[in-house]
Amino acid sequence: MFTRVFKRTMSSTHEQLPRCIKPTYYKLHCWDISNESFKGKVDIQFDVKSPTREIQLNQKLLKFHDAFLSINGASKEVESISKDDKNETVSFKLQDEIVMGQKVSISINYEGTIRNDMAGFYSSSYLNDNGKKEYI
Repeated sequence: MFTRVFKRTMSSTHEQLPRCIKPTYYKLHCWDISNESFKGKVDIQFDVKSPTREIQLNQKLLKFHDAFLSINGASKEVESISKDDKNETVSFKLQDEIVMGQKVSISINYEGTIRNDMAGFYSSSYLNDNGKKEYI
């Protein structure tokens, strides 16, 4: 298992997402990593810029199991999760509207395939000095 923590500092090259929320902090865990698949969990903190009942994020061919929203420390499961693989997004419908000033975070459990097309979580290989294929 590995954990990665980072703050958002760069613009995404993806299609522009709604601006009602702004991710400020990500904590990513991945485990059960094999040559073919992995499981993951991400915790994301947000600044709410305008009221909304939906959180939309980028994704590429992931399978989502569940997601829990925390508002000012109170946690509840999201109302629904819907993927749009064509536009590479996922939407989390919320039971209640989130508004400016609230401390909001979402915790998402998912899994995916280790890809070989240099998109998402992908495998890459090279030949070592002995001519043996190594993976990174």
